[in-house]
Amino acid sequence: MQTRIYRPQFQHVVNLLGEVFTKGNIADKILPVYLKQYKGIGGKDRRFISACFYETVRYYYRYKALLEALNLPFSHELIVGMYLLEHNFEMPPFEDLEVLPKTFPLDVLEALPLADKYSFPEYLAVKLSAVYGADILASLNIPSKVYIRVNGIGKQLENNILQIRDDGFELEQTKYEKCFLVGNPKQLTQAKTYTKGLFEIQDIGSQAIGDFCSLMPGDVFIDVCAGAGGKTLQLIDTYRETVSFIAADINTWKLDNLKFRAQRAKLKVPHLLSAKKVLSTYAHKADFVLIDAPCTGVGVIGRKADSKYRINSEVLSN
Repeated sequence: MQTRIYRPQFQHVVNLLGEVFTKGNIADKILPVYLKQYKGIGGKDRRFISACFYETVRYYYRYKALLEALNLPFSHELIVGMYLLEHNFEMPPFEDLEVLPKTFPLDVLEALPLADKYSFPEYLAVKLSAVYGADILASLNIPSKVYIRVNGIGKQLENNILQIRDDGFELEQTKYEKCFLVGNPKQLTQAKTYTKGLFEIQDIGSQAIGDFCSLMPGDVFIDVCAGAGGKTLQLIDTYRETVSFIAADINTWKLDNLKFRAQRAKLKVPHLLSAKKVLSTYAHKADFVLIDAPCTGVGVIGRKADSKYRINSEVLSN
C-alpha cells in the first residue's frame, strides 16, 4: 500500500491533465512551466505529481474507457482516481472519488478493445497491430530511456560532465564520447546545468547519426530536415567555426527552437532557411547533406506519451 495522497497533490495532477487534454498543451512542455508557479511544492510531492501526471497521460484513454464501461461519469478527478487504484495507492477520502470501485477492475480492463486497453487512438492501434502485432502497443507504452549529449570539447567537456554529476544526475557513458544514459532523469530540464546549456536531451540514435557525419574544415553542411536541431547543434559543438552550417525545415517555426538552443549552449547559430529555399539557394554547393526525413512520430511515444493522441490518420496515410 502506497502513502496516502492529499488534496493539493491530487489537484495539481487534475489541473495538469486539463492543461493537456482541455487546453491542448504538450505534457513535457507544460509540466515545468506549471511547477515553476508553485515554488513551495517539496521534492517528494513534485516527484509524485510528475509520475502520476505522466502515467495518467500515458493511459488516459484506458482510464476513460474504464469509467465508461463501469457507467461512471467522466472527470479528470476520476481519471486520477483510476490511476491511484491501479497502482495500489491508499485512496484519499475525497467525495468526488466515492463512486469508484474499491479495487482496480482488472476483469473490465481485460475485456476492453486493444485500443482502449493500451490507450491508443483506434486507427493507430489498428495500423500498428496489423503490421507489428498487438505486442507493439504495450512496448510503446514503456517509458524510453533518457540520454543526454554533453556540450563542450576537451577540458570543457570534462568539466561539464562533472558539473552535471554535481547537479545530482547519475550518468552512464555510452560508446559515444558525449552521450550519456541518465539513471535518474526526473526534472532534467529544471537543472541549472541544463539552463546554462551544458547538455541537451537527445536520443542515442540521433547522436549516432551526428557521430557518423565526418566533416572536413571548409565543408558546407546542410541539415534539410533539421527540426529543433539536435544533430546540427551536435556537429556545431564538435566542429565549431571550421564548417559552415545551414539548417532547414519545411516547418520554419521549428527552427526558432534551434536558435534558442544554440544561444543557450553558447554556440554559433547556423544559417536558417526554409526547406524549399535551401534547395534553390545551395544546389550543388554542399559538401554534406543530412536528410533525416520526417516520419509518423511513433518512435517518440515512449518519451512523449501524449504524442500518440496527436498522430492522426492523415499523418499515417502520408
